[in-house]
Amino acid sequence: YGHENENGINNNHNFSSFLFTNSLWYHIGVVRKTDSKEIILYINGNQIEKLKFAENPNCGSLSTLKIGDTNGTVSHDRFFDGSLDDLLILKKALSDKEVFEVFTNNYL
Repeated sequence: YGHENENGINNNHNFSSFLFTNSLWYHIGVVRKTDSKEIILYINGNQIEKLKFAENPNCGSLSTLKIGDTNGTVSHDRFFDGSLDDLLILKKALSDKEVFEVFTNNYL
């Protein structure tokens, strides 16, 4: 995960505590909470990792959302190689319970 703050500085965070198995589907949820400056990773409805960031994103109207690609001045050689299904982007940060409900198809 990465975002740019209002000073033009990139905040990049790597989630490293989960090893994926090839040929399996996973439900992945990432929640960014700007009030507590946290990024939370969920796999199959369970919280796996929580990271803190120093400054909230504030990129203005020129910012872009990239899924499965790196951003910035580094070479773009780390693309996601897989399939995505049922992508959901919300305007609010979900609670642990709500993420689990999305995983079990009981949300929305």
